[in-house]
Amino acid sequence: MVTTVMLVEDHRVMRQALTYVLSKEPDLLLVATAADADEALAAGVRTNPQVVIMDIRLPGRDGVDATRELCRELTDVRVVILSVTCTRELIDSAFAAGACGYLVKNGSHRQLIDAIHLAADGGCPVTDSARRLLAK
Repeated sequence: MVTTVMLVEDHRVMRQALTYVLSKEPDLLLVATAADADEALAAGVRTNPQVVIMDIRLPGRDGVDATRELCRELTDVRVVILSVTCTRELIDSAFAAGACGYLVKNGSHRQLIDAIHLAADGGCPVTDSARRLLAK
């Protein structure tokens, strides 16, 4: 079964690199990309992805706000935050907004792919550094 994915990332080179990585996975279909929260909301409503990979730092409204709105509009969507920053405050706000997972950008592309599959299957992918903060 193919999992539909939307990627929200404001840095073009990162968005292009992740688009390439996702395109190599036969069981993932990238249905939309967005560079900010407004684009993400419009694309999400238009394409109804199963999983959204959401950068937490976006121009204008941040990824937490975008996650909150996407989860309100698309009740079955699974949002996984992808961020350079990993603090307890950001993790808590992401989960409170409706995210199901939190990944740090220093992970491998394989970890990202595995996280997408886990999220699509109803799991909560969390990188080790975020997990340690949550355990405190």
